[in-house]
Amino acid sequence: MTPTVVVSARGEQRLESGHPWIYRSDIVDARAAAGDRVQVRGPRGRKLGDALYSDRSQIAIRMLTRGDAPADEELLRRRIAAAIGFRRSLAIDASAYRLVHGDVAVWGGPARFAFHGIAPLADGHHPMLGRKRINVTFRKVL
Repeated sequence: MTPTVVVSARGEQRLESGHPWIYRSDIVDARAAAGDRVQVRGPRGRKLGDALYSDRSQIAIRMLTRGDAPADEELLRRRIAAAIGFRRSLAIDASAYRLVHGDVAVWGGPARFAFHGIAPLADGHHPMLGRKRINVTFRKVL
Protein backbone atom coordinates (compact mmCIF):
# COMPACT_ATOMS: atom_id res chain seq x y z
CA MET A 1 0.00 0.00 0.00
CA THR A 2 1.35 3.42 -0.97
CA PRO A 3 1.91 5.75 2.01
CA THR A 4 -0.76 8.46 1.87
CA VAL A 5 -1.45 11.77 3.60
CA VAL A 6 -4.84 13.48 3.38
CA VAL A 7 -4.88 17.25 3.83
CA SER A 8 -7.72 19.55 4.85
CA ALA A 9 -9.55 21.82 2.41
CA ARG A 10 -7.34 24.68 3.69
CA GLY A 11 -4.22 22.58 3.02
CA GLU A 12 -5.47 21.82 -0.50
CA GLN A 13 -6.05 25.54 -1.11
CA ARG A 14 -2.53 26.32 0.08
CA LEU A 15 -1.04 23.76 -2.31
CA GLU A 16 -3.12 25.07 -5.19
CA SER A 17 -1.88 28.61 -4.47
CA GLY A 18 1.72 27.41 -4.78
CA HIS A 19 2.86 26.58 -1.23
CA PRO A 20 5.68 23.99 -1.30
CA TRP A 21 4.74 22.44 2.06
CA ILE A 22 1.84 21.75 4.41
CA TYR A 23 1.78 22.28 8.15
CA ARG A 24 0.82 19.52 10.56
CA SER A 25 -2.36 21.43 11.49
CA ASP A 26 -3.65 20.82 7.94
CA ILE A 27 -3.13 17.04 8.02
CA VAL A 28 -6.42 15.14 8.30
CA ASP A 29 -5.00 11.60 8.08
CA ALA A 30 -1.48 10.22 7.69
CA ARG A 31 -0.86 6.59 6.83
CA ALA A 32 2.89 6.91 6.55
CA ALA A 33 6.14 6.63 8.49
CA ALA A 34 8.76 9.32 9.00
CA GLY A 35 10.72 9.91 5.80
CA ASP A 36 8.23 8.21 3.48
CA ARG A 37 7.55 9.51 0.01
CA VAL A 38 3.78 9.90 0.16
CA GLN A 39 0.85 10.55 -2.11
CA VAL A 40 -0.87 13.72 -0.98
CA ARG A 41 -4.64 13.71 -1.38
CA GLY A 42 -7.27 16.35 -0.81
CA PRO A 43 -10.29 15.88 1.46
CA ARG A 44 -12.30 14.41 -1.45
CA GLY A 45 -9.58 11.93 -2.43
CA ARG A 46 -8.09 13.82 -5.39
CA LYS A 47 -4.33 13.27 -5.79
CA LEU A 48 -2.52 16.58 -5.30
CA GLY A 49 1.03 15.28 -5.77
CA ASP A 50 3.88 13.43 -4.06
CA ALA A 51 5.81 14.69 -1.05
CA LEU A 52 8.22 13.75 1.72
CA TYR A 53 6.56 13.18 5.09
CA SER A 54 7.79 14.11 8.57
CA ASP A 55 5.97 12.82 11.63
CA ARG A 56 7.71 15.30 13.97
CA SER A 57 8.16 18.63 12.19
CA GLN A 58 5.43 21.27 12.13
CA ILE A 59 6.03 21.22 8.37
CA ALA A 60 4.62 17.73 7.88
CA ILE A 61 4.88 17.39 4.11
CA ARG A 62 7.26 18.94 1.59
CA MET A 63 6.00 18.68 -1.97
CA LEU A 64 8.14 17.00 -4.61
CA THR A 65 5.63 16.97 -7.48
CA ARG A 66 2.15 18.27 -8.30
CA GLY A 67 -0.75 16.31 -9.76
CA ASP A 68 0.05 12.92 -11.28
CA ALA A 69 3.76 13.58 -11.95
CA PRO A 70 5.80 10.81 -10.26
CA ALA A 71 8.49 11.57 -7.67
CA ASP A 72 10.95 8.99 -8.95
CA GLU A 73 14.69 8.65 -9.58
CA GLU A 74 14.34 10.47 -12.90
CA LEU A 75 12.88 13.49 -11.10
CA LEU A 76 15.89 13.60 -8.76
CA ARG A 77 18.26 13.16 -11.70
CA ARG A 78 16.66 16.11 -13.53
CA ARG A 79 16.71 18.35 -10.44
CA ILE A 80 20.37 17.59 -9.70
CA ALA A 81 21.32 18.19 -13.34
CA ALA A 82 19.46 21.52 -13.30
CA ALA A 83 21.22 22.56 -10.08
CA ILE A 84 24.63 21.66 -11.52
CA GLY A 85 23.80 23.52 -14.73
CA PHE A 86 22.78 26.60 -12.77
CA ARG A 87 25.96 26.45 -10.72
CA ARG A 88 28.03 26.28 -13.92
CA SER A 89 26.16 29.28 -15.34
CA LEU A 90 27.40 31.37 -12.40
CA ALA A 91 31.01 30.79 -13.52
CA ILE A 92 32.24 30.56 -9.94
CA ASP A 93 35.80 29.34 -9.60
CA ALA A 94 35.14 26.69 -6.96
CA SER A 95 35.43 22.95 -6.64
CA ALA A 96 33.00 22.42 -3.75
CA TYR A 97 29.22 22.35 -3.41
CA ARG A 98 27.31 23.16 -0.24
CA LEU A 99 24.88 20.41 0.69
CA VAL A 100 21.61 21.37 2.31
CA HIS A 101 20.03 19.03 4.82
CA GLY A 102 16.59 17.46 4.86
CA ASP A 103 15.08 16.73 8.24
CA VAL A 104 13.58 13.45 7.08
CA ALA A 105 17.00 11.99 6.29
CA VAL A 106 19.78 13.59 8.38
CA TRP A 107 20.26 13.81 12.14
CA GLY A 108 23.08 15.69 13.81
CA GLY A 109 24.15 18.41 16.18
CA PRO A 110 25.47 21.96 15.64
CA ALA A 111 28.92 20.69 14.63
CA ARG A 112 27.49 18.89 11.59
CA PHE A 113 28.04 21.85 9.25
CA ALA A 114 31.48 22.63 10.67
CA PHE A 115 32.75 19.08 10.21
CA HIS A 116 30.68 17.74 7.34
CA GLY A 117 29.54 20.78 5.34
CA ILE A 118 25.86 20.09 6.00
CA ALA A 119 23.72 22.45 8.05
CA PRO A 120 22.51 21.06 11.40
CA LEU A 121 18.97 20.05 12.23
CA ALA A 122 16.97 20.66 15.34
CA ASP A 123 18.28 18.54 18.18
CA GLY A 124 16.13 15.49 18.72
CA HIS A 125 15.70 11.77 19.11
CA HIS A 126 15.14 9.29 16.27
CA PRO A 127 12.60 6.58 17.21
CA MET A 128 14.73 3.75 15.79
CA LEU A 129 18.25 5.02 16.52
CA GLY A 130 18.02 7.25 19.57
CA ARG A 131 20.47 10.15 19.77
CA LYS A 132 23.01 9.18 17.13
CA ARG A 133 24.78 10.88 14.29
CA ILE A 134 24.89 9.00 11.01
CA ASN A 135 27.12 10.16 8.19
CA VAL A 136 25.97 9.00 4.79
CA THR A 137 27.57 9.96 1.51
CA PHE A 138 25.80 9.43 -1.79
CA ARG A 139 27.84 9.34 -4.94
CA LYS A 140 26.44 8.62 -8.35
CA VAL A 141 27.74 9.63 -11.74
CA LEU A 142 24.93 11.18 -13.75
